[in-house]
Amino acid sequence: QQKVDGIILGSISYAALDPVVAEITKKKIPVVEVINDIQAPEIAGKALVSFFDMGKHAGEFVVADAKAAGKKDINVVFLPGPAGSGWAPDTLDGFNDAIKQFDGKVNILAVKWGDTGKNVQLDLIENSLKTFPKIDYLVANAVAADAAVGPLAETGRNKSVKVVSTYIIPPLYDKIKKGTVAAAPSDLTVTQGRMAVDTMVRILNGQKAGKDFPFRAGPNIPTLTQKNIDQYPYELLFGPKDFRPEFKVEPKK
Repeated sequence: QQKVDGIILGSISYAALDPVVAEITKKKIPVVEVINDIQAPEIAGKALVSFFDMGKHAGEFVVADAKAAGKKDINVVFLPGPAGSGWAPDTLDGFNDAIKQFDGKVNILAVKWGDTGKNVQLDLIENSLKTFPKIDYLVANAVAADAAVGPLAETGRNKSVKVVSTYIIPPLYDKIKKGTVAAAPSDLTVTQGRMAVDTMVRILNGQKAGKDFPFRAGPNIPTLTQKNIDQYPYELLFGPKDFRPEFKVEPKK
């Protein structure tokens, strides 16, 4: 309705917006997907990383950390996020692929799905801590990883349970610096945003993704820990620290 030239879309569902993308594309408006993957066959290009790879990076950290500690048997609770999303199941698949490299035994005590609202994730965490007296690694979506720090400290289990996130959000930055969250891979979303705009500009200039430049591209994934996080300034990962979104809603006349 606003007669835009193009749309950069961060879809949450993998398939629900397929008909919308098809309808928009018929109007000669290209749609570029950013950050989360989408099924839509009509999508014009993608700027994102594989969440399978994100989960794999988290798993590789767990394997390396457990080996360094000399552990032969580890207990893991995994909180992927929403079951119907395009990304959360991929992180679990990637994690499962990575832990095949562990010489000992990995006990997946539970996989708990849930919306990434903080209250939902907090309930899953508290339930896990009550149910399982021995957890070595809580591997979780970033909202859960952020929420887990409080309950672990309150129950005195912050030394025995290591929190590993499958991606990073701003609140985790300081927690990784302090060591209350052990690690989180980053999909470098600021870089992805730039790549999405670059993709759209190329398309609007008459180039075709998959022919004149890659249909899908994304940055390399670093895994951030207390040891290396200073190499990744906050602004590189998230943009200006003082940024706050502003919303304006006006009543209809």
